[in-house]
Amino acid sequence: MTPLPLEEIGLRGRHHRSALWWLGLLYRRPKQLNDRLKELNKSQAAHASAVLYLHALPYIVLLSIIGRWLLFSVFGLELERSLAIYNISPILLHILFLITGIWLAMIIGVVFGLFALTNKWVIICVYSSPIPVVEFLNTNLLFQ
Repeated sequence: MTPLPLEEIGLRGRHHRSALWWLGLLYRRPKQLNDRLKELNKSQAAHASAVLYLHALPYIVLLSIIGRWLLFSVFGLELERSLAIYNISPILLHILFLITGIWLAMIIGVVFGLFALTNKWVIICVYSSPIPVVEFLNTNLLFQ
C-alpha cells in the first residue's frame, strides 16, 4: 500500500487507511514521522496531527468502552458511591466518565506535547509526597 502524503490526509473515509498507516509509523518509528512533520510548515503539521488524532479517536473510544465493560461487568467493580453522588442512570454515568477521561487525556497529552516540542522544558516527576508533583524546569537554567 502506498499511503497518501501526510499533508493530503483529510477526514474522508478513503483517507482512513492512509491515516492508520501513518499512525502505525508513529508506533513503529516515531522519529521518521517526526522528521516528516518537521518538513511541513506549522499549520500543515498541526492539521495533519489533528486529522491523525481524529482518525484514531473511534478506536480510543472502542477500547475505552471495552475496558469499562471488563472492569464493571466482568470483574464486578461497582459504581454505588458515584451513583449516589450524581443521581443519574448507570449508563449515563459511564458515558460521562468515558467522555471526561478521553477529554482530560487529550488535554494533558496536548499540553505535555507542546512542552516537549519547544525543547526548552524538562519534566521531572517528584515522588517524595503521596501525590506525585510535576515540576517544570527550564533547561536553559540547568545546562548553562
